[in-house]
Amino acid sequence: MTATTLPYDAAALDRRTTLLSGVSAFVGTWRVGRYFWAIVVAITIAVLYLTDRYGEVEGTVADGILGSEKIFLGVMGIIIPLAMLSLHLAAGGTRRALFRGLLGAGVALAVTFAMAGAAGMLVESLVADAAGWPGSVQDARLYDEAGDFFAIVLSWSLSGLAYFLGGATVGIAYSRWGPFRGTVVLVPMIAAVAAVEVMLGGGALGPVFTQMADQTAGVVAVAVSVVIIAVLAVVLHRTIRDVPIRTGAPGDG
Repeated sequence: MTATTLPYDAAALDRRTTLLSGVSAFVGTWRVGRYFWAIVVAITIAVLYLTDRYGEVEGTVADGILGSEKIFLGVMGIIIPLAMLSLHLAAGGTRRALFRGLLGAGVALAVTFAMAGAAGMLVESLVADAAGWPGSVQDARLYDEAGDFFAIVLSWSLSGLAYFLGGATVGIAYSRWGPFRGTVVLVPMIAAVAAVEVMLGGGALGPVFTQMADQTAGVVAVAVSVVIIAVLAVVLHRTIRDVPIRTGAPGDG
């Protein structure tokens, strides 16, 4: 192999391992996610039925149940990167490839989970219209009705990505530095994710956080959330740089 082919081979390997890590994280999360969605949809139907039968439906039920998808992504963000580290190493991957793969998977997961949740909300709104129930949402910044599909997708995509990146950082920090320093990393990650919750609201934790910034305009909430997500991505990158995946690999870092 000549010196002129080395950069190409390294770049090709980097692309392959980036794709492998991203696809592994995405597929692995959705394999578990199938059961998550089956459970939360069943719970939503049961709660709607029982509320209508024994009480009065006063607004969306799905927002608080289906909206827990971002919490699920946070948990999977901790688990999945740890589970795939050995696979990434065996494939000859670099830390840069791992970061890019996780970031791409995080975006894809956040958007697809948000779309699945928004579809469920849309179905609930159609059922509510037919049954004469109100479909209003009280604790979200970007949407106020269960049928606001695209606004829900935007809101839940941003919050889901924040949860996933925060979870991935915590998981890798615990793996790299142990329980004490890992817990030190956990605290600011929780604060960053909570800040996104304060900005966007909605979902399972909307009633807890939204009132903290109830006068914030939607465009400001989105802008602040994007900045926080960018910071989370930078912190994840810096944390992964300390993981000894492939010392001295071309293009590593």
